Amino acid sequence: MTPLVSSIIPAFNAEATLARALDSLLAQSVPAWEAIVVDDGSTDGTGALARAYAARDRRIRVVSQPNAGPSIARNQGIGLASGAFVYFLDADDWLLPAGFEGLLGGAGAGDAACGATLLCDPAGRTLHRIAAGPGVVDEHRLALGNALCTGSHLVRRARYDAEKFDPARRAAEDFDLWSRLAARGLRWTPVDADVSVHRVMPAGLSSDVAGMLRAVREILSRSRERLALEPAGRAARAGAPARAALEFCTLRAAGDATPERAVDMWRADPTLDAPGVISPAHTADAARWAPVLVRAVHESSASAWEVWPGVLRWWRACERAGWGAPGFARDAAACLAPLLVAPEAIMDALLHGLEPPDAVLVAGYGTNGRLLVDAARARGLDVDIHDDRLPAGAGASAAVASQAGASAPAFPPSGPEGLSHHSASRPQDSLRPKDPLRPDTRAVIVTPLDDERLASRWAGDLRLRRWRVVRDELAATIDGRLATLLDAVS
Repeated sequence: MTPLVSSIIPAFNAEATLARALDSLLAQSVPAWEAIVVDDGSTDGTGALARAYAARDRRIRVVSQPNAGPSIARNQGIGLASGAFVYFLDADDWLLPAGFEGLLGGAGAGDAACGATLLCDPAGRTLHRIAAGPGVVDEHRLALGNALCTGSHLVRRARYDAEKFDPARRAAEDFDLWSRLAARGLRWTPVDADVSVHRVMPAGLSSDVAGMLRAVREILSRSRERLALEPAGRAARAGAPARAALEFCTLRAAGDATPERAVDMWRADPTLDAPGVISPAHTADAARWAPVLVRAVHESSASAWEVWPGVLRWWRACERAGWGAPGFARDAAACLAPLLVAPEAIMDALLHGLEPPDAVLVAGYGTNGRLLVDAARARGLDVDIHDDRLPAGAGASAAVASQAGASAPAFPPSGPEGLSHHSASRPQDSLRPKDPLRPDTRAVIVTPLDDERLASRWAGDLRLRRWRVVRDELAATIDGRLATLLDAVS
């Protein structure tokens, strides 16, 4: 059988994790794949483990090379691939069972598709979901930052005839290749599917954060120069290097717990050393990644508070340098607080006092709505779904069918290299008349963050509960705690 997908797995001393990666391939709903494990000079049992799997399943091949790094290993895999598409799987990551199915369905007759990657901690607990969001990923999109996780997408093999990984690069080599492919006209079609899981290790971000930043800024500058003659999106592209600098400098300060090296990184680029160059909102958005990538913990966890002093000291340094307006650090903390509210805390508050056989109407079936529906059903509640994108009277079954997919955190992040920020809310443009409520409906819960028009249908009804209102109430407590901490740091 000619494989549809060639999965290339570079592996260096990956004996502890490679089995899970290979098992995830064996569990794929699409069986037409091959795996090429490139043993990159391992000194542990990686090679033996990979050969044992290959002996059990002929779809798995193993090749070995002297240690040369993942770029050369991946390029060797590309040269050996026979599938219509190429997919890169790191040896410490794994695929979800319908990963290939979702990506192949999105690619269709095209050349590339991308889905979502779940970030997890070393124990396998999900921290975040990263997806490119709506719209194709093309050269213009990548000029704003890297919207593609390595394990989130596949590309038609023929596309790699012209471009491969640059062996000379030691940082951001994946973003570099995606950008060069996009410059040749490649476009990734997004699919609403969770594809893979990436394990985040504490301090897993390269210790050479400054080197990572230089590499990313170089790639963004190259894209900006190529697109300089096109006015559309020029302002956004111009701001992308500054956003990347803000993200990496924040991670540096969080890891150090002091701002000195972050300040040096920022000042290394003269274009950044200007008054009021960063906004509190962008600063907060960058900061929420610090616990995830520095400590491999969720930003709402108790241990995340060990990270925030370093971030707040960095903000104070920015304020003293004038890179933010007066009051910048306090404003940034206020912007950060809502991002630190755990979705589980919001759902607990919204569902408080409800128990079977109570009925709940969930209005809005975006990311937050899906989370809430799952939580309500897990408690044994009877759930109706109201969504403006559905025909009148379609009900819960149609909503579930139209929005099938795994649940995701309520506030997906932006992140290093400009990973996209995805709104959990959805526009309510086509309003239907107010649906009659069942007599046993105990609560109407409106889930979008931009919920004014949707909530107005149940205005004055004591059963109305709003996700945004509860989030803001919980955020006020976190904001006060951040303000106290900010006053205590130098």
